[in-house]
Amino acid sequence: MGGGRQKFTPKGVDDPEGGDGGKREDGKNLIQIWLAQKTILGNASYVWHRDDFLTVDTANTDYLLGLFDWGHMEYAIENDLSNPSLEEMTKSAIEILQNDPNGYFLFVEGGNIDRAHHLNEHRSALEEALEFEKAISRADSMTDPQDTLILVTADHSQPIVINGYSNRGSDIL
Repeated sequence: MGGGRQKFTPKGVDDPEGGDGGKREDGKNLIQIWLAQKTILGNASYVWHRDDFLTVDTANTDYLLGLFDWGHMEYAIENDLSNPSLEEMTKSAIEILQNDPNGYFLFVEGGNIDRAHHLNEHRSALEEALEFEKAISRADSMTDPQDTLILVTADHSQPIVINGYSNRGSDIL
């Protein structure tokens, strides 16, 4: 679940939210391919809007593909109601994965933290870190520490860099 819908559809396929449509050069519609493959194996759903996402019956879903934005998902601070929060996506993922008696591995990334740092969007970076904390807290509340390992790490870190000579008391966010 996340953004990047443009990478899943070929050129010439309109995006459901407008925009430039697909970017794939090979003509493959990976969403349709995924649905065809997963439907054979069980109950599969593809959603691209939060409203549809919230109606997914996770107790009876085996596979869920959610591509909520053409490119990157908006920062949480933007309050884009067409996108589920990282916490909501984490919750649904765990609910679906817990249906498997063999256990599961779930990777949750707060990728917008890094993206905001690269763009010097300090307020967005801090808000995204808080959103990530909510997702971790949700995962912790839904799992049993006796059989669950929750590991939080980073592949690299970003400092907050404030350039220039702002006056004392200036809003740096």
